[in-house]
Amino acid sequence: MHGHDHSHTHDGCGCGHEHGKKEKACCGDGSCGKGECGCAHEHGHEHGHEHSHEHVHTTSLKARVPNTTGIVGEGDVVLVHYTGTLDDGSEFDSSIDRDPIEVVMGEHRVIKGFELGLKGMKKGEKKKITIEAMDAYGDVNPELQQDVPREALGDDLTPEVGMMLAMQHPAAPTPIPVRVAAVTDETVTLDLNHPLAGKRLHFALEVVDIK
Repeated sequence: MHGHDHSHTHDGCGCGHEHGKKEKACCGDGSCGKGECGCAHEHGHEHGHEHSHEHVHTTSLKARVPNTTGIVGEGDVVLVHYTGTLDDGSEFDSSIDRDPIEVVMGEHRVIKGFELGLKGMKKGEKKKITIEAMDAYGDVNPELQQDVPREALGDDLTPEVGMMLAMQHPAAPTPIPVRVAAVTDETVTLDLNHPLAGKRLHFALEVVDIK
């Protein structure tokens, strides 16, 4: 579950599109090395003893230390199965019918509350957690909602509330997913907020393995 910065995908756990300015919509559906600076000295003997210093930048790769405790901690690679539900009990995502997802603790590639929920869990442990919106996909941002004329969507599309469309933006390498939030005879309200923005999320977690 990736953190909320107005970047999102719709699978509940991935990262994805960045939202820039709103434009006309179209239909569609390792470790970081620590830089260390060494100093190489070249000594010339012409006209006395001259010193020239050439700085050589080297990269030191920090090896990942295998987990030997069986408890999830910072830097661990965790394989986890999850099922996500809303307050009404409806399921919005699950990994049960596919491979478990891989979470690298401390890299913040999933939403904050998801990673916090994994900390301290043991291999094979199952747990249920609740994540408030602020630690999930944030609150709904009204500025990410836009009214566009119905004709901007084209004659072949009949917009309906909840329908997912794709908005093309020149700064985005791929179309940006948007949701139809409201429809009138003249306009369509497009919502760029993540579909789970403003919602409290519940997860059933199972730690499959810790590396």
